[in-house]
Amino acid sequence: MKRQFTIIFLFVFARLFSQVTLSEISTKTNIKYGSDDILINGGNYVPLHPAAHGDAFFMENAFYNGKLLLKGRQFEDIAIKFDIEQQKLLLRLDSVSAEYSIIQLNDNYIKEFYIHGQHFINLNNRGIHNSGMTFVELVYDGGFLFVKYYKKEFLTVFSNKHPYGRYSETKTEKYIFRNGEKIRLKSKRDLYDAFPGNNAMIKLFIKQNRIRFRKASNKKLLILMKYCDGFD
Repeated sequence: MKRQFTIIFLFVFARLFSQVTLSEISTKTNIKYGSDDILINGGNYVPLHPAAHGDAFFMENAFYNGKLLLKGRQFEDIAIKFDIEQQKLLLRLDSVSAEYSIIQLNDNYIKEFYIHGQHFINLNNRGIHNSGMTFVELVYDGGFLFVKYYKKEFLTVFSNKHPYGRYSETKTEKYIFRNGEKIRLKSKRDLYDAFPGNNAMIKLFIKQNRIRFRKASNKKLLILMKYCDGFD
């Protein structure tokens, strides 16, 4: 009986996310953005594990004021949130009646976006395909790309406290993309290996600038990557 109730609950929950038609979305888009319907190039959003404890979103399960470059056009002061489990960007469309709709934007049209002051790019738009990632935070863009990839995992650990499973905390991975190569940087050792023959100079630079690689801010990492770019 409990299993049957769970299935019914999840079905109803998913329907709540998919009941808005494209016609209704178009109407609400016109209210805020005029007749240009470029923002409705996506579709309905369905979460993978709606009843799980936690959420699949970057930062929190909330819409943030952001900026979006979509199919050559820039949109500012829009409400977006980022599902990092599915690598999907969601847009909230408000109407004059205080109602709103949520749509999942088409990845192929998104070049970049800013959320919570952080800059994300579409790797496919940079000619980087089959990397296992779609959107990454851009930290450095020079002779190579240095990016951060954010992810959350759904944990199939079921208990009385979390009967529908739960999400992990956000995990961050660092990567260099250079000349068609994808290099993961788990530690300073990986950084040294990425720029062979320059270990001593990189170590000295890190020490002089007091950079803690694992926990360094984007500002510190930007300084470090600019320095390393001089070796290529």
